[in-house]
Amino acid sequence: MEDKEPCAGCFKKHAAMEKLKDQNAELRSFAEEVLQWSEAYPERIFSEPTVEEVGEICKTLGVPLGSISAMILRKFTKPWGSKATKVLSSLKE
Repeated sequence: MEDKEPCAGCFKKHAAMEKLKDQNAELRSFAEEVLQWSEAYPERIFSEPTVEEVGEICKTLGVPLGSISAMILRKFTKPWGSKATKVLSSLKE
């Protein structure tokens, strides 16, 4: 029986499959990291103050509650945005 050279299309398909596996692994890793952080700081240990309590503290300090909310959201979302940008750019390749 003759050894046949694999077709060029087979190499392309194999490379595409490997790329999909790598992308899948990267997406899974990202999702697992998001999940892990979503479970950090459980409420049974870190109780949440009410909006009214935080509002009173902000009023005492002369800082608008909206500014505090925006700061917290930026601190949380910027690192995830950077990670998501990296993952999405790898999917475009």
